[in-house]
Amino acid sequence: MNHSRLPEGTLDKIFVDEAVNELHTIQDMLRWTVSRFNAANIYYGHGTDNPWDEAVQLVLPSLYLPLDIPEDMRSARLTSSERHRIVSA
Repeated sequence: MNHSRLPEGTLDKIFVDEAVNELHTIQDMLRWTVSRFNAANIYYGHGTDNPWDEAVQLVLPSLYLPLDIPEDMRSARLTSSERHRIVSA
């Protein structure tokens, strides 16, 4: 697929649809969020200083979870509505 010929916003929709359909755990969503932040080359400095901490700050609260969940809880599967909520955050 030639991404240079896609209408504006189409690629973002593809990434979001893929995330909702193919990523299933909290860890999957954290990793995806970090990758998207790295691709966007965003600036950190308003509370966090790296993509991992920023992802945690966005993903876990959108699931109504504390920021310090046990590592083994990251393998918990998410419902479709939870995945939609994360990618919409």
